[in-house]
Amino acid sequence: MKNSIVKLIVGLVICLLLSIGYSTCFKNEMLVPNSAINTIFTIIGVFFSVGMSLIIASPQVHIKNETIKKKTADILKTVKSIYMILFLLVSALYIFILNNDAEIIIKGITINAQDIFVTICLYTLIKFVMNFNDMYNLFQSIKDEMDQDVVK
Repeated sequence: MKNSIVKLIVGLVICLLLSIGYSTCFKNEMLVPNSAINTIFTIIGVFFSVGMSLIIASPQVHIKNETIKKKTADILKTVKSIYMILFLLVSALYIFILNNDAEIIIKGITINAQDIFVTICLYTLIKFVMNFNDMYNLFQSIKDEMDQDVVK
């Protein structure tokens, strides 16, 4: 789990750096129009909801092999943590940019908070899709293991 959290933090730092780069190069241009912000957040919410539903409805309860059961539980715990961290971060940024002019000035560099929001949302969508794929592969391996146990 530690490794996944470190990768998550590195990804978020890269998003922040990309946002700063975009904001400094294109000072008066936003990454997306204001009207798209609500749509982006809605899409993230749907992905989060579906992902958490898959985690909750995992086939883990049907596993008899304790080694596989523990491995599955660890993977699902990591995926759930990543989903929750990313969704909480995106939600906090969404609330921040709705209530503010959305400009952050650090040492003379103006950063548009909407640019940060959009890049983190894109990163979040990519992570959610990757996690969907990981869960699919996990569920397939569980199915294969269960099928092998039935054959024995």
